[in-house]
Amino acid sequence: MPPKTKFTTDRIIEAAYNVVRKKGWENLSARSIAKELSSSTNPVYFHLKSMENLKSAVMKKGIGLCLQYVKKDRTGDRWVDQGVGYVLFARDEKRLFRSINDEKYQSLRAGYEQNFWKELDDDIKDYPLFFGLPDLLQEKIRRARSIFSYGMATMISGTIEYDMMKTEEQIIDLMRLASFSFFNEMKKEYEIK
Repeated sequence: MPPKTKFTTDRIIEAAYNVVRKKGWENLSARSIAKELSSSTNPVYFHLKSMENLKSAVMKKGIGLCLQYVKKDRTGDRWVDQGVGYVLFARDEKRLFRSINDEKYQSLRAGYEQNFWKELDDDIKDYPLFFGLPDLLQEKIRRARSIFSYGMATMISGTIEYDMMKTEEQIIDLMRLASFSFFNEMKKEYEIK
C-alpha cells in the first residue's frame, strides 16, 4: 500500500492559486482545490482557516508573480521595463491578471498593492531621467504612465488581438513611446528643460 499523501497549507495555497490562475475566482471552492490536489475536500477543510485567508494568500502570490514580471530587465531601461513587464504579465497570465484586478477583490489587493508600489518606487528611485525633478512631477509622470500601462494590460488580457501589441518588441516600442511622451510633455508643463 502506497504511503498516504501529506497535504500542507502551502500545497493547499498552491492548488488554490492554480485554480484562480486557470479559471478565476468564480471557480475557487473547496471542491475545485481538492480536484487540483487529486484528493477529497478533507485536507482542504483541515488546513483552511477561512476562505478569506486563502484568497488573501492567492492574491499575494499573484501580485508576487506580477512583480517578478515588472522587475525583469528586458530593455536596460528600468522605467520602461516596469511598464512592459506589467503588460507582458497580463498577456501571459490573462486570467490571473483579471482576477487580481477584479474590483470585487479590491480589499484583498489593497495591502499588497501598497507593497507593490513601494517595490516599484524603490526600483526606480535613482532613475537618471528623474534626477532633479520635483517629487510631485515625478509622481505625476509615473502615475500617468501607470494608467497607460494598465490600459494596455487590460486590452491585451482580453479576447481581442491588437495588431500593435502582438509581439514583445511592439509592446516595448509602444511603452517606450508613451513613457517618454508623458515625460517630455509633463516637463514642458512644469517649464523644465
